Amino acid sequence: IYTSGSTGQPKGVLVTHRAVVRLVRNTNYARFDSGQVTLQLAPISFDASTFEIWGSLLNGGRLVLYSALGVPDLKNLGETLRREGITTLWLTAGLFHSMVTSQLQDLAGVQQLLAGGDVLAPAEVKKVLEQLPACQLINGYGPTEATTFTCTHKLELEDCDAASVPIGKPINNTCVYVLDGKLELVPVGVAGELYITGMGLARGYRKQPGLTAEQIGRAHV
Repeated sequence: IYTSGSTGQPKGVLVTHRAVVRLVRNTNYARFDSGQVTLQLAPISFDASTFEIWGSLLNGGRLVLYSALGVPDLKNLGETLRREGITTLWLTAGLFHSMVTSQLQDLAGVQQLLAGGDVLAPAEVKKVLEQLPACQLINGYGPTEATTFTCTHKLELEDCDAASVPIGKPINNTCVYVLDGKLELVPVGVAGELYITGMGLARGYRKQPGLTAEQIGRAHV
């Protein structure tokens, strides 16, 4: 999977089969079973497609391919959700905000709505929780290097009282630590940097051994 992160320079991330299995099998953040109908909305070069494709196919669910080309059109997307009976859906934060603002009822049949990739606005989160009570809204956070999701949080109304909503706790077979510059755990309430470990970690960067070594070195200072 190729990612640019905050640099704008694409780099290939070597994600293993084991990491993909960890994302969608025996996990704790969403329901994966034969009753789920998942929409593959993300292009296959975007790590969210890993969740969409394998979350469905490795659990006997039905996968619906979004047929429209280019940037999703809200009207077409809404029609697809209703026509195909989509129950599990991933939206980027920007698309989530747009759908909630202008076409909220198109999400009425979705049972599991995961959103992320950027900060979710509490106002839009609150609107979903109040007006679509049958929909479980999940904030999904994680870099491509840790295979799509590292932490998730099933959102509740009380989460909307702060300036931003929580990213939650690590999913199964994943651990996170907040460390200082000396790689020591910081006390509660003290700012630090998030370090991720577990079965979801990628092997490294494709044909960039220097960049891979740099990241490994940072974790072993």
